[in-house]
Amino acid sequence: DLMLALREGEQALPPLRSNYADIVRRLTARDAEASRRLWRETLQDVRPTLLFGEVQDDRVQELEMTLPPAEERRLLTLCRERGLTLNTVMQGIWALQLASCCGHQDVVFGSPVSGRFGQIEGVEEHVGLFSNTLPVRVRLQHDRSLTEQLTELQHRQIELLEHDDLGLGEI
Repeated sequence: DLMLALREGEQALPPLRSNYADIVRRLTARDAEASRRLWRETLQDVRPTLLFGEVQDDRVQELEMTLPPAEERRLLTLCRERGLTLNTVMQGIWALQLASCCGHQDVVFGSPVSGRFGQIEGVEEHVGLFSNTLPVRVRLQHDRSLTEQLTELQHRQIELLEHDDLGLGEI
């Protein structure tokens, strides 16, 4: 849309179905009880995933890992074959890492989302900050295959994305 507007002028853009103020009004007027109920069920009996106590800032380091191209292709092929998104696989890997570090098989971490999946009509057309961070809860089970657990995680996250309109503080 931006390139079209730059090349042909603003009149080339389709009109927005609703303005930003309408979106904000719809967000604040929505009945969020169904979302609250689903998040309560999802996070029932959860314990915070705490990895470390107090750590000096100068001891915190960033670790960057890059897959070689051949490994990346194999990973993407595996995702396609199993019907999984790369995001789901990475969330599963992160859950395994957290479980290993904290010693719990039930872990929770935050995942950023665009905030444009909810039931507010027209939100996908607007430029602006609708982003949110949603909790991701993974209950690892050693008696089930990892693929089965990742498939379940993906289905659950898709369901929860429909309820991304609650802020993290409210969740």
